[in-house]
Amino acid sequence: MTDSNSIDETVNEVKLTEYQKKFVELAFKYAKEALAKLEVPVGCIFVYNENIIAEGRNEVNETRNATRHAEMVCIDQVINYCNDRKLDYKQVFKDLVERLS
Repeated sequence: MTDSNSIDETVNEVKLTEYQKKFVELAFKYAKEALAKLEVPVGCIFVYNENIIAEGRNEVNETRNATRHAEMVCIDQVINYCNDRKLDYKQVFKDLVERLS
């Protein structure tokens, strides 16, 4: 994995807005956590109505469950978010503003 300076340089090269950068940096944080747990370094966040409603990292080795990829962890969280708020998860997935992984 690259050091944090290289990550910052990469984020800056892509010409993201400051709004987008904060989410990319958070996804990198989760990727680093995954790597520290000997997982494939992937982090993911889902943003809905400018709020982070799901965040996660790969947990496959840790849980011994092949479905615990970062994206699947987040999808489960979005469904729980929708159920708790009585929202239609299909509509929420359509309306997601950002998905970074």
